[in-house]
Amino acid sequence: MNSENFQFCRDLIGAKAGSERKVIYRSMEQFVGRPHFVLSCNPEILILKKDVIDCWPLLEKAAGLMDMGSETPLFSKNRLMKLALALQQFQEAPSSQVRFVEKMGQNEVMSFFETDFLRATKWFTYLDEFRLLGKEQQILLMQGVWHVWARLQKLQMSAIGRRRGICDDNMVMVSHQNEFAVSDLNKIEVDMSWCTNYSNEEMR
Repeated sequence: MNSENFQFCRDLIGAKAGSERKVIYRSMEQFVGRPHFVLSCNPEILILKKDVIDCWPLLEKAAGLMDMGSETPLFSKNRLMKLALALQQFQEAPSSQVRFVEKMGQNEVMSFFETDFLRATKWFTYLDEFRLLGKEQQILLMQGVWHVWARLQKLQMSAIGRRRGICDDNMVMVSHQNEFAVSDLNKIEVDMSWCTNYSNEEMR
């Protein structure tokens, strides 16, 4: 036996420390280096533009709601029933008027975002454990969960609207400010020029 006949670096497991190993990507996002929702972006028309939205006034409103606490005192057997009773306050609108939203632009999107964020904050004020947290922790918690709460609340309101015959299966209904807002997902015109230079067809 001669050591010159030994073969090295034939497999990755037994390779030397200095040998080059292949990089195996776990997903297409890692391979391309972009999140999944911009995988199909076209570098030729990509324009690096940042629009800064000042959310400080919205956080100040939310902080005021946290300081004020729950609007009405609720008493129930347990925390879950108390939160369920508090949720009923967001299922109705002061006015029975239904407004059909045919176009969504920056103003409409910001208005819906503000309403959802403040309503989620109001709902959490009915949770006793939430009020025991510090102000910074409360704000941090709301920043992480408000969009999930808003999504679930939209699904709930849409189900109520379909049961009452206000909207169809392809529509979404929300309780926005003092009225109900209904939009058809197949016909609504979305203006996203304020946040991207891609067309609506490309974003879909």
